[in-house]
Amino acid sequence: FQLNKLAVGAVFILNGGVYAVTAPVWGWICDHTDHQKLITLAGAIFTILGFIFIGPVPYFPYDTTLPMSCVGLALFGLGLAAILVSAFLQVLKDAM
Repeated sequence: FQLNKLAVGAVFILNGGVYAVTAPVWGWICDHTDHQKLITLAGAIFTILGFIFIGPVPYFPYDTTLPMSCVGLALFGLGLAAILVSAFLQVLKDAM
C-alpha cells in the first residue's frame, strides 16, 4: 500500500487496540449472562469475517484495499477479544 512507517505501525496496532478496548465490554457481557459459548461462537464469526476482509477470499469480488484490510483487522480484534474473554470465564466457571 506504499505506507510510511507510522502508518504501518498504526495498521498493526489496530488489531490489538480493538482487542484492548472491547475485551472489558465482552467481560461485562459475559458476567451478565450464562451463554459464554454463544459469545465464543460470535467471536469466531467476527474472526472469520475479519479474515475474509483481510484476504480477501477468492469469491469476494473486491481487490484488497487499505480500508478493507483495516476493517478486517478490527473485526479480527473484536472476535479475538470475544473468544479469549468468554473462553477464560467459561474455564473458570467449569473449574469451580
